[in-house]
Amino acid sequence: MRRVKFAVLALFALAAVFAATAGSASAVTLPEFTVETPATSSQTVTSTFENPGAGLLEGTITSTKLTSELTPTSKKEGKFHIHFTESKCKSTLDGKGNANSEGDEEGVILVLGTYHIVGEAAHPLAWLLLEQVHITCHGSIAKVLILVSGNVLGSLSPVGSSTKTYTLTVKTSGEKQEITEFVNNSGEKVKAELTTTVSEKSGPSTQNESEAVTITTEKATELT
Repeated sequence: MRRVKFAVLALFALAAVFAATAGSASAVTLPEFTVETPATSSQTVTSTFENPGAGLLEGTITSTKLTSELTPTSKKEGKFHIHFTESKCKSTLDGKGNANSEGDEEGVILVLGTYHIVGEAAHPLAWLLLEQVHITCHGSIAKVLILVSGNVLGSLSPVGSSTKTYTLTVKTSGEKQEITEFVNNSGEKVKAELTTTVSEKSGPSTQNESEAVTITTEKATELT
């Protein structure tokens, strides 16, 4: 009887070892900066939010200038504050006009949220989680309320060299974001998606595309 008990305990112990091994094998080490440092950007760059829906929900919001501040809370994540200017909207609902976020003057869109450094060491990504943005489109007939929420992924470069200058690029491919998912540190796939509500009508996923944005860090740091 004692031998049977020992055999059962041994099997449980062996199973626990395999479980622990399997768990550690699935874990992923995410990239990070070597130095925790604030960063800013300010440039003339075209950034577009596009809702490729049909009918009344179809439209675009385009900005041609931006300034931003990134405040780290660790070497892997932090908060961002993006200030778009010269913002215009175009929709099938009410034509063309200026666009602005709630409480801002026409042409100004403020986007707040958090960023996380994800992806692989050789191909780091910035995962941007947006707080819901209330955007007013000043059409030819009436004002149209557009709500944008969700998250989006962009590529970061360079990798493996200490510098104060980085480039963030967010691209689309067809009617989808070019990068739509990543693997988190638990080995699980995480999907990124932006959504839009136009005049209380929910639409399909929104696309966001920006020309390469140059980010300048306060201190030299390296993505590893």
